[in-house]
Order: sequence, then C-alpha cells, then structure tokens
Amino acid sequence: MKIRSSRLFAAALALVAVSGCTPYTQVKQQRLEAVPLSERGYVIGRYGVDCWHKSQTKCQQSFNALTTYFGQVEQPATPDDYIPGILKAEFGSITGNDTEWDIVDMQSRERWFYFCEVVRGGEQQFNGIRYWNYAGGGSGYQVPNEGSLGLRFDAPAGVVTYIGWIKAATGDGRNFVGMRLPSPLGLQVGEGAEEDYAQALQRCPAEAQGLEVRRVVLDAASARHPMVGALR
Repeated sequence: MKIRSSRLFAAALALVAVSGCTPYTQVKQQRLEAVPLSERGYVIGRYGVDCWHKSQTKCQQSFNALTTYFGQVEQPATPDDYIPGILKAEFGSITGNDTEWDIVDMQSRERWFYFCEVVRGGEQQFNGIRYWNYAGGGSGYQVPNEGSLGLRFDAPAGVVTYIGWIKAATGDGRNFVGMRLPSPLGLQVGEGAEEDYAQALQRCPAEAQGLEVRRVVLDAASARHPMVGALR
C-alpha cells in the first residue's frame, strides 16, 4: 500500500515524529499553551481495538500500534498551530508506554479505554488511522491513502463533547501459505452510552471539570468513505 497523506493527516503524523524522544503528548501540551482556555474544546469517548485470543485470559491486538487522528477542519496557519486528537492503542513499546485498558471483553474480542482529548474548539474531522508494527524497522498501513475519512463533528470551545465509541477495526485472515495476516478494516463508530461520561471525564484536565457535556452521535453514512462504518 503506497502511503500518501492529506495536509492535516501529515500534520498529525508530524506531531508524533517531531517529538523524537519526547512523548508526543508533551509536544501537544506545548502547543496548547498558546491556545487560550476560551478557545479549547474537550472531546471524550471510548476507544477500542479488535484482539485475538493469545490465551484463555489474554487478548492481544494484531498491530503494535493503532493510532486514530482527528482535528480541526479549518486549515491551520502553520503546522505548529494544528492540535490534533490522537487516540493510540499500543503494546510492545520500547519506551514502556503500553496502553492500560479499562475494558477487556474476551467474548467479543475487544479492548477499550476511555479518553479525553483537548482540541482547538470548532468543527473536527477524522483524518485517518495508522496500523503499525515495530519489527524490522517498522511497517504497516495508513488509512486512507490520501484525503481524509470525511467523518465530521462539532466540538465547540468551552464545552465537553462526547462522541461515543470509536474502534480501529482489524481483520484476521491468512496468506497463501496459511500464516496469520491481520489487515486494516478502518474506523467503526457507535453512539455509546451516558454511563461513559464519568470515567471519560476523569481523563480531562481540571479546567474541563464542571463544563457542560453535550452528546454527538457520529453518522458513519455521512462520511461516504468505504473505510468508515457503524460499530458491529
């Protein structure tokens, strides 16, 4: 799969790359310091991945890192002005930053964590997912090859916006010699439940506590993209 990026997807990937040995969350925090509190929005929900049964008690995802990016629709003046939401499920990290899961469902073979992402308030869109393995210097897939996933939602400044359940879905096939071959299936979204609010809000900074929480139901059909679908 040839990798090409839209400007916004490239800006999000650049945020991770430019951080080098510094966690990208710290780089993002540095950018946020230039954004007044009155212009910040807060996006909460639940992020999940598919997993396969490694044992009777352990469920493992198919890629070392599954990272979903979203951010403001309006083009930033410079790449440093772009503040994306970054949802990352990771294991096997050399820095020891493996994801701590809130929910591991062995029956449905899914793992989930609650999130709160601080963004520049306004209309947001999902720009892509990166499926990545670390072995051999790194390899994987970027979905989509170009453009964005087209799934949009509004996250006004001064408000907490709940967007439900977001999953970076994977398939589990076999190659011609019978070896297991995971494949990217794209973004799946579900409306979630109000019961998520309290746990997701715990991930938000102090300035978000006590703000109005509004619920947005993501419409997969509105994206009109083959790699966006309803959560099954």
